[in-house]
Amino acid sequence: MDTLVSDYLLASFELWGAVACLFLAFYSQRTKVIFPAGANYMSIMLVICAVMMFSDVVSFSSNGQMGVAAYYENRISNFLCFSLAYVCLHLFSSYIVCFVKPDIPTKVGEYFVKDYAVFGILAVLFNIYKPFYYYFDETNTYQRGEFFTLGQILAVIPFLVIAFIIIHNRNQIGRTGFIAFISYVTFPAVSVLLTAGQYTRVSRLNIGISLSLFFMVIIIISDQRKSIFEQRRAILDQEREINEMQIRLVISQIQPHFLYNSLNTIYYLCEKDVALAQEAINNFSNYLRGNMNALAATKPVEFEVELNHVKNYLALEEMRFGDELEVVYDVETTGFLIPSLCLQPLVENAVKHGVGKKIGGGCVTIRVKEMSDSYEVIVEDDGVGYDMSVKKEDGRTHVGIDNVRNRIEKMVQGSLFVKSEVGKGTVAVIHIPK
Repeated sequence: MDTLVSDYLLASFELWGAVACLFLAFYSQRTKVIFPAGANYMSIMLVICAVMMFSDVVSFSSNGQMGVAAYYENRISNFLCFSLAYVCLHLFSSYIVCFVKPDIPTKVGEYFVKDYAVFGILAVLFNIYKPFYYYFDETNTYQRGEFFTLGQILAVIPFLVIAFIIIHNRNQIGRTGFIAFISYVTFPAVSVLLTAGQYTRVSRLNIGISLSLFFMVIIIISDQRKSIFEQRRAILDQEREINEMQIRLVISQIQPHFLYNSLNTIYYLCEKDVALAQEAINNFSNYLRGNMNALAATKPVEFEVELNHVKNYLALEEMRFGDELEVVYDVETTGFLIPSLCLQPLVENAVKHGVGKKIGGGCVTIRVKEMSDSYEVIVEDDGVGYDMSVKKEDGRTHVGIDNVRNRIEKMVQGSLFVKSEVGKGTVAVIHIPK
């Protein structure tokens, strides 16, 4: 009576386990959270495991029952239980190899397990015509064959080989993968040995495989959740860093000397040219508004917005420098995104440290080119230039350029290249992939 109750409990466990496996298969396939590289293998194994457990429940209910339906149910379900276990073994060897760079020992082990699985499937097929592993008596009751115990003992061998593959590649698999994979070896191997020693109407191997898959999934999902949490924290830290850099950049652009020079220019124009003074006030207002808007910009902005901000700045500088500052725009396109306040610091350096220090002034050119796979924004001046091998004393300038470079790299996966030569000028190139 106790054995019968135990069998019913195990059968109930298998039925619920089959449903759980189907759910996990759907979950892993939709989310790719179960080690994305092998999500397909894992999904297939979970479905196979569900079929195995459902087949075992059918076998349990039809075993010893008479009738045509029970006759075929018992035989088909037992065939599926034994053959699909080998299919699962074959798939698991492929699943492991997804996460390692297989060397010769790993390849030999993988081929051995796969060949053993194919041999096992052929043996189960052969058993249909000449029963040696299991058979059914005249009452349609499942019985063990004379080679059943030997087969169960030999079935431990492929699990030992898989254990070798896991241990051999433990550094590549990692701690979580090692624990998860080794569970697949432990539960089924113990189940096989228990089945060889004691007969039950419900397959312990199916339960062992199910437990191992459940254990793997739980461990891996737990690790993935931890990784996702760490990734989110890293993203938040990165966003915080970008925001801090943006604030520092905005503050650096609102420099007292520029404010003083701009206001002084406007004051002078109020007496000489009222219309031009109004234009200067408008440019100055738009420039300040652009800096303030940049504080709230957490994402890249349209290049046209950034270009207009630069035009407001250059309009004020042209009023101040007069004929000593020439500005040339060669813009092919504005249909792309760029981090806010990435162009203006480069233009300011060209004006302040390039043509502003050159006797007689010079020219600042802004070029935008569209290529097949990227956009290029070039800021060029024919000013005094500088020796790039010598560290400049103006640390703020370097901080500004590094700030711009970091934001371009992090926000649009682009790059910034600066080249300068004494007496010839400086060229800054922003490269933004499409």
